[in-house]
Amino acid sequence: MTWRKRTAGAGCNAGGLIVSDSVMCDELDLHLGRRLRRRRRFLGLSQSCLGQACGVRFQQIQKYECAANRMTAVMLWKLATALEVEVGYFYEGFERPAAKANDPWPATTSLRA
Repeated sequence: MTWRKRTAGAGCNAGGLIVSDSVMCDELDLHLGRRLRRRRRFLGLSQSCLGQACGVRFQQIQKYECAANRMTAVMLWKLATALEVEVGYFYEGFERPAAKANDPWPATTSLRA
């Protein structure tokens, strides 16, 4: 596990320290945040309005959009409902980074028989 400074993404000022086990998690968090912001703006909703619909303050929506905080499965569901999309909307367009040689879960791993 390594400590590193998070770089600001998508115009956010998220300069706090984070623990990073995997680049994929950071990239996925950023992707989810970008998709959240895109849909919210498309619908013309403020962060406050969306926060009220999901039971959180606008600061929390801001943190989700900047990937400063991770979204739980329940929050993704609430956001999807408020934004009138399926949960899968947030994952559209995300591509898993290339697997490393020692990756125990390569991209080709499937749970199906």
